[in-house]
Amino acid sequence: MTILTKVRQELVDMLKNEIAPAEVAHELGISVSTVYKVRHEENLVPVQDLFGSIDVEKVLHFYTSTDMGVQQICRSFHLTPNRFYQLLVMHNVPTRRGARSEEARQKQMDVAVDLYVTGAPLWKIKEETGVSLPYMYDELRKKGIPLRRPRGEWGRGRAQDAQGDASSE
Repeated sequence: MTILTKVRQELVDMLKNEIAPAEVAHELGISVSTVYKVRHEENLVPVQDLFGSIDVEKVLHFYTSTDMGVQQICRSFHLTPNRFYQLLVMHNVPTRRGARSEEARQKQMDVAVDLYVTGAPLWKIKEETGVSLPYMYDELRKKGIPLRRPRGEWGRGRAQDAQGDASSE
């Protein structure tokens, strides 16, 4: 056994004893990034370090049993998409593909269109459905639904009305 493999074995043993990576690095005289690299290579990353206080089973349930979109799940559980997919890989959960995901996308789009027609704000539609605005606008055009005018003081409507009122006096 070479010196390098002895140090590595000692590092692995310390990590298995749940000693903090910074302490391991200091004790062995190596960099913290090396400790993290070996920890990852040896697959010694505790799940709670990756996902904190997140209820992993609940996240997986939402993904496998509902049509809730990945963005919505990530937002609900304060996960990044990368962490979310890492969780799926760790638990051998297949990603959504094919017809089922197409049906779910269409269902989300229908909800987004319904919200739009009822007058919901665009930010709320995006937040609730996860449908991006360009895709939603494409769907609205396909269905022949007229687009709303942008709100705000851009000079559309209000400025022209004010000029029209002034010129009529």
